[in-house]
Amino acid sequence: MVNASFRQLEIGQRIKIKSNVYKIISYIVYKDEEGSTFIEYEILSDNNSVLWLSVGISYDYLYLFKETHQKSENTLYKSGYKLKEDLKAEVTNFYKADVDLYEKVVFKEYEHKESKKIFSVEIWEDEVTYCESIEVDNIEILQDDYIEENNPKKEQKKVQYLKYALLLSIPIIILIVYMFISDKNFIQNYFKNNSSKYTYYTSITSDANSKLKADVYYTSMSMDESAKDIIDKATTLIEEVQSSDDEYSVAILTKDEYAVVYIGMDDKTYIQVCPREYMYVSNNDLYNTSHSSSNVYYRDFYYTFGYRNDYSKYKRRISPFNTYKGNIVSQDFNNKYRELQTSNQSVKRGSVFSRTSSGGGLSSGK
Repeated sequence: MVNASFRQLEIGQRIKIKSNVYKIISYIVYKDEEGSTFIEYEILSDNNSVLWLSVGISYDYLYLFKETHQKSENTLYKSGYKLKEDLKAEVTNFYKADVDLYEKVVFKEYEHKESKKIFSVEIWEDEVTYCESIEVDNIEILQDDYIEENNPKKEQKKVQYLKYALLLSIPIIILIVYMFISDKNFIQNYFKNNSSKYTYYTSITSDANSKLKADVYYTSMSMDESAKDIIDKATTLIEEVQSSDDEYSVAILTKDEYAVVYIGMDDKTYIQVCPREYMYVSNNDLYNTSHSSSNVYYRDFYYTFGYRNDYSKYKRRISPFNTYKGNIVSQDFNNKYRELQTSNQSVKRGSVFSRTSSGGGLSSGK
């Protein structure tokens, strides 16, 4: 066993075990009968050697396995093994693995009394597989820019080519960033540029990826005033908006961001805003909310209106929403915030189509 000191693995990511480099090519997410979740990653070496990396969902342990031949229970007992685990589980999510959703499996794990090696038996409906653990001292996650040492000349040429390509593409990159960055972080940028209205309070780091954060702001405006202000400014970007039934929070989902306006423990109005990717991979709650129902709505709303589309975009990553058992939020077309959003969109769409050219007539367009 190896203590896990790293965060979530992704498809295509490379890891180094001893002197060998492996690539993550598939995964299976299981939930056992006790409610615990764990993941098996299939990893492939450069010489096509396949191993399986078993990871607890809290990333508190790792086991590395390779397939082996069958051994009877009597043989294992005589060799110094004893039964450690005997549990049933089902598949709750997978990527490029030869399994079905909700397929059942029985795991039997035997541990050697002295070496602590594990012999694992997986009993599926149509087959049985046998694996044994490999002793590993350290598993290193490689960065995207990792260069293999066995072919430096090839990598030097690649680096030179990339430098030229980067120089040529800089103007294009600048243009793209200029066109899209403001929309992608519109609400966060709006808060930053209006510090008289919104004051930055803190940031919450994702429990799955330290690079992803949610920003928390507070305002002297009421929850209703703040929600309406955000809806008015972000109207053309909003996909879904609605207040909770108890009216303790208002959820606003744009193409790239997720914001929730709510009341804090100190009765101030708070807004927590994050990239949708943060929401997809994270298990964090709202910061300092005064009502636990706001946390429930925070997750239910995203699960109902954001998760399905984000799954298509981020499905290579593990999400706590893959096994989420929350409530589906019904669209309330009489909700005042939804009505405001619909009204604002109609007004802004009408103003765009009624705009005339500088010559006084309609432009022909393409």
